[in-house]
Amino acid sequence: MLLDAGKPISHVYFPETAVVSLVVPIDKRKCVEVAIVGKEGIVGLPVALDDHHQLLAIAQIPGRLFRVETDPFPLTHQFLAQMLGVRRPTVSDAAARLQLDGLISYKRGWITIRDRGQLEKRACSCYQVLSQEMSRLLQ
Repeated sequence: MLLDAGKPISHVYFPETAVVSLVVPIDKRKCVEVAIVGKEGIVGLPVALDDHHQLLAIAQIPGRLFRVETDPFPLTHQFLAQMLGVRRPTVSDAAARLQLDGLISYKRGWITIRDRGQLEKRACSCYQVLSQEMSRLLQ
């Protein structure tokens, strides 16, 4: 059980090999499945919108899921380059500098954050704006 209907959402999950069923409780004994989430989706997204949800999220097919603040997590240089709209060598150079400074470790598409505080200090000012907005939404 990843989410329980009517209870606060504590984490957002990113299925990698697991498959999660989203179900709506009809009564104390019956539920209806309304969606299935696999590696293309996110479980717990209502946490960013409000704190009300009536879904149960159950891992129906066992496998790996990643959640916010999980170390390490998969992220390739190529995917980062696409997200940021820069060339892959630019990402590789930046990742190498961050690794040399001890802020991250990186190996074969897996990143581990080693010093989140220093990493946040090096981020552009937009990170602080987004972080404050997320905190406001989670209150």
